Amino acid sequence: MKKLLILLIAIFIFNSFYAQSINKIEDRMLCVGICYGVFLPDGDNKIVGNIFNLGLEGEFRYERNGFALSFGYIGRNNIDSTLFSINNSTYNQILSVSGSTITFDYTREFIEFKHLFIEGVLSVGYANLDYMFQNSIIHSKNSIRLSPGLTLRLIPYNNDTGGLYSKFRIQYNLIDLALDTNLISDKINGNYISLIWTIGFGVH
Repeated sequence: MKKLLILLIAIFIFNSFYAQSINKIEDRMLCVGICYGVFLPDGDNKIVGNIFNLGLEGEFRYERNGFALSFGYIGRNNIDSTLFSINNSTYNQILSVSGSTITFDYTREFIEFKHLFIEGVLSVGYANLDYMFQNSIIHSKNSIRLSPGLTLRLIPYNNDTGGLYSKFRIQYNLIDLALDTNLISDKINGNYISLIWTIGFGVH
C-alpha cells in the first residue's frame, strides 16, 4: 500500500507542474453531485471490514482546476468479527460502525480523451467514526484526513449551458480511526483506500 501512496503522490506532483490539456473544460463551471462508494481497510482495521460511503459534493471548476467541498456518511452494520470492547472486565461484541467525513478537494485535469478527463486530486479534511457495541456501548474516534488520488471524469457531450457528468475516484486515505488498545480487544490500526463513484450536474 505504501507503493500505491507513493505512486499517487508522484502523479499528483507531476500533474501540478507539467499538466497540459488539448481542450480545457469550460472556463468556469459549478457542479453538484451525489457520491457513493466504499472505504477498503489496508491494515489491522480489516477486522472491521469494508465501510460504505454516501455523500454530497459541491464543486467550482476554473479551467483545469477544481475546488470542491465534500460531505459523506460512512458506516457498516452487522459486523461479523471477534472484535470486543473492554468495559469493567466484560467483553461486548461490536455490532456496527458509523460516522462522517468532510473534506476540501483540489483537482487538476492533466489528460483528456474526447469526453474523458483524468485528474489528480488531493483532499484534506476531517473524519469521525463511532464504534457501537452490545449493551449500548459507544466508543468514538476523530481524525484528520489526507487523501491523494486520481479521478476519471466523464462528460458525455458538450453543452454550452452545462449537463450531466460522472466520475470515479480512487484515493489513499491517511487517517487514524483506530481506538486505543485499552478500549478494545484487538489493534485496528491502518489506513483506507476509497473507491467513490459520483454522478452530478454542472452549469456554466
